[in-house]
Amino acid sequence: MNNTNNYNQQLSKSQNRSKSSKKGVYFIISILLVAIVIVAVTAGILIGKSHKSETNSNNIIVTNEDNSYSPKKKKNNQTPADAITTSEVLTAAIKSDGTVIETDILNSDFYANSNYNTSQWNDIVAISANVEHIVGLKSDGTVISTVFNERDTLNNEITDWKNITKISTGFTHVLGLTKSGTVMVAGTNDKLEGEVTNWSDIVAIAAGDHFSVGLKSDGTVLATGNNSDGQCDVSTWSDVIAIAAGREFTVGLKKDGTVIATGDNGDGQCNIDDWSNIVSISAGYYHTLGLKEDGTVVAVGFNDSGQCDVYGWNDIVALSSSLYNSVGLKKDGTMVSTTIPDSLNKGQDRFESWNEIKVY
Repeated sequence: MNNTNNYNQQLSKSQNRSKSSKKGVYFIISILLVAIVIVAVTAGILIGKSHKSETNSNNIIVTNEDNSYSPKKKKNNQTPADAITTSEVLTAAIKSDGTVIETDILNSDFYANSNYNTSQWNDIVAISANVEHIVGLKSDGTVISTVFNERDTLNNEITDWKNITKISTGFTHVLGLTKSGTVMVAGTNDKLEGEVTNWSDIVAIAAGDHFSVGLKSDGTVLATGNNSDGQCDVSTWSDVIAIAAGREFTVGLKKDGTVIATGDNGDGQCNIDDWSNIVSISAGYYHTLGLKEDGTVVAVGFNDSGQCDVYGWNDIVALSSSLYNSVGLKKDGTMVSTTIPDSLNKGQDRFESWNEIKVY
């Protein structure tokens, strides 16, 4: 009997220890589960924050919660700068529905009689203009152009272009960047500006006055064509994330927000050594614009027509510039322009009523 009692007592103690052990295990498991949840939530917050400040080499502008601006990749690799363009005779922009509007040409019978009409265009994701054409990139990767006159063959030359992601118009030629990183060209090749067919691994393009510039994925830069002022001397550049081509000069934006330039500096258009916190650049004929990360703009170069008078601008997400003017796209989808003297004004700044311009 005593043995039986001893056995029962020992069994009861063992069961109690087992229950206590199980409770301890359950407690440890609960603590671990809580820790896992905390880690997961914290990781999610950190990932979210890192996404908000993500930067890359595509130079796409977005608005952050603190109202600042930073480069960030967007769908289809387009940027706000793809939505606006200006030339010596007009300004054009892509509306949020993919259609295009352009200013009426004033004070010029020659250009006014040319066909710049884009009223039938749709599904446009990028535009670029020179004095004779507005060129548009469609969402399906094909390219179209307005027709300057009956002798204009540009549309025929770009009919077969496919899988295009970027376009750039020079003075007399047009460049198209393909998804595979190669470059298409149409127009003149008088000074070898069209010698781009062997380029590869290109992520951005810029066309100037008879010269072409290409940015490679490793941050180096290529150039071909007219080099009379050293505008093609870019072989030593590195860490570049964006490029722009003026009449006879080239500008590069580096990943640290500084800017470099080469070529004609007769009007100070290459005096950009002290610029910082730049997220986008634009090159006119003889002046250079820089968009700062806070949405303000800086400018250097030829200013006889007020094309550098941009220091009161704010909330800007994209820039375009030409001979006599500079234009900016604001984050609310409206646009601003420098004031053009009446004697030079062909209507490039007459877009006061425009709104809902695509800001991507």
